[in-house]
Amino acid sequence: MQLSDTLKPGMKGAFYGRYSTDKQEMTAQKHSVETLVKKYQCVITEN
Repeated sequence: MQLSDTLKPGMKGAFYGRYSTDKQEMTAQKHSVETLVKKYQCVITEN
């Protein structure tokens, strides 16, 4: 099964990011999610 079989344009979701050390940042996680959302034409309703 591919991700495109599950994610369809217009689907909504929430972003939950986390990091375990002070040396990590949310920037990379948010960028990855934004790229995925744009690729599959989904919508983040909360972050």
